[in-house]
Amino acid sequence: AEAKSWQDAADRLREAQSLWRGLPLADVDSDVLALREVPRLAELRLQGMEARIGADIQLGRHAEVIAELRQLAEAHQLREHFRALLMLALYRDGQPAGALAVYQAAREALISDLGVEPGRELQELQRRILAGDPALTARAAETSAGAAGKPGPRPGLLVPRQLPAGVRHFTGRTAELMLLDGLLGGVFSGGGLVVIAAICGTAG
Repeated sequence: AEAKSWQDAADRLREAQSLWRGLPLADVDSDVLALREVPRLAELRLQGMEARIGADIQLGRHAEVIAELRQLAEAHQLREHFRALLMLALYRDGQPAGALAVYQAAREALISDLGVEPGRELQELQRRILAGDPALTARAAETSAGAAGKPGPRPGLLVPRQLPAGVRHFTGRTAELMLLDGLLGGVFSGGGLVVIAAICGTAG
């Protein structure tokens, strides 16, 4: 995975995952081992699942892992990386609203159970989805894979463009953009607040 050999990583992790046989050390009568090793092995299994799903998403299999990620996110509600993977998979599947709904559900669960806001990974991913960061799209991932020596899109092949796209040439509106960004804080603050912004003037 560190070398971005996503297919090899996905294959090896899937093979490792297939070796899991249920609760570790279930037939070993040792309280010491149960307390010390079972949580460690269970955590390694979850990390392996996260890494395998992450590799699958990098390979463009985002639609295939959504159902699995929904189950994992529901079973491990306080494990934020599963939520982040689900948000990314939904966004790449053309469901940005669904991705943002996952963030909102995660935020409500964390505040309700622990009294804390989501961590940096989820907050940054939400910000990038709201901004329509083109680096999040599957096409950007394919380009990166091609740059790393993996096959990218074939020359001449039409690749669908993802929307919304980042605005690269919108200049001279720094103050106005900051004002609009500030309004976003109220959108996800809860309480049924509806934020409406009217923009007027010449296009661009």
